[in-house]
This record gives sequence, structure tokens and C-alpha cells, in this order.
Amino acid sequence: MKLKITLQSYMLAGSGEGGSLIDTDIVFHKTGFPYLPGRRVKGLLKENLFEVMEMKGYDETEICKKVNTLFGKEGAEQNEGKLGFRNFYVQDWENVKQALPDKMEKNPFVYSDENIKQFYTTEIQQTAIVNGIAKPTSLRNYRVIKSFLFNKNETKPLIFEGNIGENEPLEQEEKELFNEAVLNFRYAGTRRNRGFGKIKCSIDFSSSNELGKDFEANSDTIDIEIRTLSPVVLSQQLGEKNTVFTEKIISGNRLRGLLASQYIKQAALTFKNAHKDDSFFNIFLSGKVSFESLYYNGSTPLPLHIHKYKNKKAEDDLVNVFKKPEDKKDEITKPEGGFGTINGSNILISKPHTTFFFHNSRPNRSAGKSLEEEKEGGSIFYYEALDEEQVFLGKIKGDVKLLNKLVQTIGNKIKLQIGRSRSAQYGEVELVFKETETTNNSNSNGLGMKGNIGADTNNANSSNTYLLILETPLILLNEYGEAEANGKNLLTELKKYFSLAGFVENGETKTLDVAAAFTTVEQYNAVWQSKSSKMPAYKEGSAFVLNLKSATDIETAIQKATKEGLGEYKEQGFGKIRFESYKAIDIFKKHEAEGNKPTGNNASVKILDDILAQYKQVEKNTSKKANAIKDAQQKKYLDLSNHLIGRMERMIETKATGAEVQNWIKDTMGKPAGEKLSKVGLVNRDHKFMFDDDHDTIYWLTFFRMLRKLKKLKEENNG
Repeated sequence: MKLKITLQSYMLAGSGEGGSLIDTDIVFHKTGFPYLPGRRVKGLLKENLFEVMEMKGYDETEICKKVNTLFGKEGAEQNEGKLGFRNFYVQDWENVKQALPDKMEKNPFVYSDENIKQFYTTEIQQTAIVNGIAKPTSLRNYRVIKSFLFNKNETKPLIFEGNIGENEPLEQEEKELFNEAVLNFRYAGTRRNRGFGKIKCSIDFSSSNELGKDFEANSDTIDIEIRTLSPVVLSQQLGEKNTVFTEKIISGNRLRGLLASQYIKQAALTFKNAHKDDSFFNIFLSGKVSFESLYYNGSTPLPLHIHKYKNKKAEDDLVNVFKKPEDKKDEITKPEGGFGTINGSNILISKPHTTFFFHNSRPNRSAGKSLEEEKEGGSIFYYEALDEEQVFLGKIKGDVKLLNKLVQTIGNKIKLQIGRSRSAQYGEVELVFKETETTNNSNSNGLGMKGNIGADTNNANSSNTYLLILETPLILLNEYGEAEANGKNLLTELKKYFSLAGFVENGETKTLDVAAAFTTVEQYNAVWQSKSSKMPAYKEGSAFVLNLKSATDIETAIQKATKEGLGEYKEQGFGKIRFESYKAIDIFKKHEAEGNKPTGNNASVKILDDILAQYKQVEKNTSKKANAIKDAQQKKYLDLSNHLIGRMERMIETKATGAEVQNWIKDTMGKPAGEKLSKVGLVNRDHKFMFDDDHDTIYWLTFFRMLRKLKKLKEENNG
């Protein structure tokens, strides 16, 4: 369903932050467009539902039960409520997003974030008055959203729109109550008891999120694409107490949980009995289907043997730590890290974009409650979130029948929620299943995959020296069944596919070269509501140079190992690897990839056309003011008296049309004022004032005001 919010006064949708010139700023999209955060609208509608039910005579128990059903119980892990809220953007936002890239490319300054902010906002100053006198240090400068947009002679109210998702269908009574809460929703934002934030709301209960099912897998692998439709927080704790950071990938375990939840919903199962369903068990619990991690734009973790020199410029070349140049052997290096794609000696850095969002909370969330009355103040925190309109790509592997059962049950194209705070503002994504495409980078022996690092151009490899690269963390078990990441356990795992007698001598593990790091894997089980123990693992990107042997065909062994992966929890995306025929490249050239953006189009979008029209008008007015200032500096105009200059200012300000101005000038004919205007050249021979398209109200007001300042400056200098 869609909620429409029409502004009827200035609105201060505060960001909680300010700057050197603005004490209280509003929240903006990165492109400069203002928006209303979904979690804020959710909280206000929740308050209004309280009010509506109180007015209708419901008791407190009934109110709390109904509010928790619709909005979710505060602090609960599973009960997210029937309603899910997203951010509310300016009207026609989807078309704006599509058309903006091309507009920005053609007119970068016109559609800069600062210029768009000026189109939608204005600044207001307020101060406290005590006994008729301004209170010291009380002046505040607020940036507020305009309630009306002006373009030439057209005026229209500013409207925000956004979708409210239904995790479960609403009953008729719930629809009626929620609709009344929407109608009762009349004020939003900061300082709404001072005249700001008056709004009018309406809601359309129709829904268009239908499952797409026109898809059938023809192989044991299908591609999966997830596009972020709103900021997404895939939380990970990195030590900062007041900041929740986001993972930069969508892990296989998280993907499995997302699809399992949707499967349970569409198959009418429950979390308690889902494992009893044979199809659910075989797809999600048996290990027969493997869910790989999804990476931004299909990039992969950069191998850890690719290093950068410490204290060097960011654009400097990268070096292969296995083969450092002789003249730089002693220089300190560290892994480049991050994500990207590699073709020979060229590295294309490709990482997802994130934004930090500021939030605050108060102990008592009652409407209008002042923090000054609370013994304990509120708290502040930040969310780091993946930006919207970013694409993450991955694969799911398994039996064809199971893959088709999964897709046919949940749909091959559907909107879902993932990550933290997904019921308010964050986590909306679009998931699409696609048939796996065969690319030119893949071949029968499993070599030459994306990220090919110096692979030989031919498949022959007489030395049998290969580079093993981990694309995901690798979890290995020792002889006691415990997770332990070391070379011995790695070689034990590789023995399943290769003959490695040359690497283990006298019980000692020997490798040609290693560039590895370690990490810990900790997962969260939503059903048990608890975390797993931390398991040590080789970090993604770890690289090993190995001399591989096989009792049969080496290429067949490589292909099998690449397909099956190494280590434990492979069905959750761990242990994904690739082999490359090794050729030690010394230097790598680094390039920055452009962030993916919506597909641009040249369609005319009213809002963007209005921004361009206003920019041209401002540019034209600026030129008029510059000409007026230049003309006012001519000495002959200084002969006009301050009294006459003031009369001219008031006349131009109060007269509605040029005709009225000309009539006023005509009345001065034969009078001292008219003679003075004629003498300095502001009135022509026909005693008509020079008021036309090029010299309109803006020009003449600027002219006379500048003239007044020049006369004052002259008097001060003479004095």
C-alpha cells in the first residue's frame, strides 16, 4: 500500500546534526533530495493509532495488543509486526532516479546536491524573546523543507510518497483503524508546536507485489541477483559501541536464511514445523543445495598476495609480494584488500558504497515527552548501510528438481526484507533468479575464472604450479573434529583431490609461497535466538602457491575441487575456491570502477525540469542584479535624493504591473521628481520609465538599493 504525505507548512525533518552555518539541518538523500525517514513515519503513525483507539473507547490492553500486532513489539526479535515501512521520497521518485544520471551528466552543476537542496529548502532564523528583548545566544538557524514549490507562475504543494509493506494481510478492522490513524496524522517533524510540520495524509491499500514464476532451471546452478531498493544494514559488530557497521557482501548463510523465511511464508509452514516438510528439509537443511555468497557487481575479494607499498600514494601500482622487484625488496608492504576483478596485470577495484545514518532514541517514547523531564537522557547511534540501487550477484547450486521447487515456491522475482531494522526504513531488496550464463572466461578445466591473475594463455602447465585463492572464508577441521586453520589441515583437505606427496616431508608441511590471513566465523540462528561459537578460519583472499599432482587427470581434479569447494559448511557458501595456472606477475595496475547506477534515460520528468527552470531563472536574476549594480555606479545617478530613491523603491515594490509603474511616472510630469528623473536619464523623452523585460522589478530594486548604499558611503567619506 502507498502512503501520500502532502506538506501544508514548512517542515523540519531534522537529521539530528548541524553545521557551522545551520544549527539544525534536515535529512537528505545523497543526491540532495529531502526525504522523510521510514522509522520516523512509523513512530508517528504508531502514536496516532494510540490516539484514534483511545478516542474510540478501546481499553489499554486492547490498544497495546493491536498496536503490537501492526507495528511489532518493541525490542522483540521475531515479532516485527504486520507493517513494514520504507523511506518517503518526493513524488515520482522512481522516474527521478532513472532520469537523474543523464541529467547530471549533461548539467552537473544544475543537478548538484547543493543546488537541489536549494530548490527544496529554505533557511529560517528564530530567537527567544524575554521581556521583549532577544535572549543572548538564543539565535538559531534552521533549514526547513518548503511546503510549496514555485516555478514561474505555477505553485504546487510538495508531496512525499512511500510504500508500506504487509508482512501479513491486514484484517478489515485493522485496515479501518490504520486508515483512521493516517487521517489523524496531521503533524510531523521538529518544532511542530511552533507552526512547522503541518501535513495531510492519505493511503491507498492496493498492492502490486506479485510473485514472478516464469522460470525453470535447466542445470544444477542458477544465478541470483539482489538489488538494494533502500539502505540495507547487514550488521556486524566491529568494536564501536554506538555504531552498527554493515557487511559488504551478502553471505551464503544470510541468503539461505532469507530464502528459508520466504519459503516458510509462501508454503504456509511455521518456524516450528518447517523441518518436517521434505522439500524444505532437502533444500535448506540437508546440504544438498549450496548457497554461495553474493558480491557487489560480481566482484571477488582481492588475493592477499597483491600488496601496496606503505606510505605511498593511493594511485601507485600494486606489487606481487611473491615476486617483489629487487630494488624494492626492503620496502614495507601490506595487502590491498577489498574487492575487485583482475585481468592479467590490470585490477579493477569495485566496492559497494555505504552511508552512515544518524539516529537517536529516548527512554520514554510517549508523544510530546520532553527529555528534560527524564532522569536519564536519550541515546544516539549510527547505522552504516549499503546504499540503494546496488547489485549483488551470486549462485545457488544443487539438484535441478530442488532448485525448481525453491523458485516455484517463492517466485523468481520478488521484493523482500533483509538485515537490521527491516520493518522501518532499511532492508528492502529485489531478488531475481536467472538462468546461469556461460561466459568466455570459463572453460572445461575450471581455470581462467573471473579474477584471472597471470594465468597462462594456454592450458598446458608443465610445472603443475597453481595458485589457490579463497573466495570465501575456509573452515577446516583437525583430527579431533575441531575448527583449526593451518597448513596441515589445508593439505589434508586437498589430498581428497590431489596427490601432494611432494609437500609433506618428514611430517612437515611445505608450500612454495603463502599469503594468508585468519579470521573467525560467528553466525546467528534466528530460531534459537543465539550466536554460534566462533570458529577460526582462513580469511577470504588467502592465496597459496602449490605444486599439484593427481593420480588421474589434473584438470579433472581441479574442476571437481573447484565445483565442490573445500572445508566445512560449504552449503552456506564457505570454502569457495578457484585455481589459476600460476605465472608470477610483478606489478599490477589499479583502476577504480564506477559505482553502478540506475539505467539512465532522457525522459522528461516534471520535477527535474522544474529544477532546471528555476536554475535558469536564478542565473538570469543574478545577471540582472550584476547589471543593476554596475549601472548604479554611474556618477549621474548620485544626484537623486535619498527621499526620491525611497519613493522609487516603494513604488516598484507596491505596484503589481509595469502599467501601474508607468502611470505613477506619468503623474510626476512637470513636478520636481519627474524633472529629476528625466535629468539623470531614468525617464525617456515621452516621460516613460524604463520598465521592460530586461529591466524589471528585480533589476530596479537592486539598482535603487545599491544607489542608496553608494550615497551613504559617499556621505561617510565626505564626513
